[in-house]
Amino acid sequence: MYCKNCGNKIDNDTKFCAKCGVAVSNSHTVESKDFIVGNSKPTSSISENTERHSESYIAKIIHAKSRRRLYFGYFLLALATIILLYQYNYISNLISGPRSMSGITLENELLSGSIKDININLQLSPDSVYQAGYTHITQTINKNTNQVESETTDSEYYLTIIGRHVLVLEGAPNQMPNGNFEGVVDSLSSELQSKLTADFNGIPELAGLSGSILPYVISNKGMVGLDAFWAFLFGIGLLCWGGFLTYKRMTDRADKKHYAYQIASLVGYHSIDDFSNDFIEAKQAGIEKIGGYTLSNKFLFQDNFFSFKVYPLSQMYWAYKKVVKKSVNFIPTGKDYEVVMHFKPKQTVSIKESDESVNKHLMLLIQLCPEAKFGYTK
Repeated sequence: MYCKNCGNKIDNDTKFCAKCGVAVSNSHTVESKDFIVGNSKPTSSISENTERHSESYIAKIIHAKSRRRLYFGYFLLALATIILLYQYNYISNLISGPRSMSGITLENELLSGSIKDININLQLSPDSVYQAGYTHITQTINKNTNQVESETTDSEYYLTIIGRHVLVLEGAPNQMPNGNFEGVVDSLSSELQSKLTADFNGIPELAGLSGSILPYVISNKGMVGLDAFWAFLFGIGLLCWGGFLTYKRMTDRADKKHYAYQIASLVGYHSIDDFSNDFIEAKQAGIEKIGGYTLSNKFLFQDNFFSFKVYPLSQMYWAYKKVVKKSVNFIPTGKDYEVVMHFKPKQTVSIKESDESVNKHLMLLIQLCPEAKFGYTK
């Protein structure tokens, strides 16, 4: 049986609908029927009392989905706020620009572990910079042969003395830093730190300095080269997405611009209530699963957590089977099959299924929509 209030399928011995909570009686349920082919008009078997309960069924669904998207927008805004607050130090430095400081000042801030100015302009002492002997190289590798096709030297590492410690600088290749070195504070990779430590320990007169290498690097790659930059962009993206969702739903909580409202008058319904009655009648007559959608004798619809899509079959004017050939390096690996349906005005639904299912559902659509055009494409 089906609940006349919400259309949910219920067991024969159920006293209350599990979906809407309405008390179930024989007068409030409809026995399931075989799948009916054709776009027949809704029968007059629905009582006056039942019509009052079911008239806003589609409106209720659309409103519920709209409310969920609003709450999701709130969640995105909250998450974006947390991310951006966590990135406060980065954002403030991105806005304020580099702060000039001496090596002694930088040493004290690095040792304290509370670096606030990650974008700095370090004042280098004359003759205080040395080559570390390491470079950062980007290689282009051929996926087929696994051979290196080209190499690009992105940067070179240098060493400088600040106070009583050794600091690594990442600068341009073959351009020894001098004067003011503008860059950002980043963590020194454990691989490079171990290599530098091994180099220092390999020279007896420098072995005692290996412990003074700071676990930081001043890189001239700029603020956009840091991992924090991508976290910042992610937060901005969530903020824009959440703001857009929230604004749309706050200005139209019931989602009156939903396609169901637009199409109701075009199909010939006097209101969304009449649309709902016809939809429930068609759903109770029988349904067929087609991919992620459900097909009744009058409608194609999809009910997801955040969205509800419904397309009257009377508005379908073209449907066809689409075959997409797949290949890797021009070697065929298989085919994908889709049933594609075009609805008025300017709505397209594409459902990927097996070849057998596509053929089956196209034949069913031919019976349900005899006035539509059907075809085949590759």
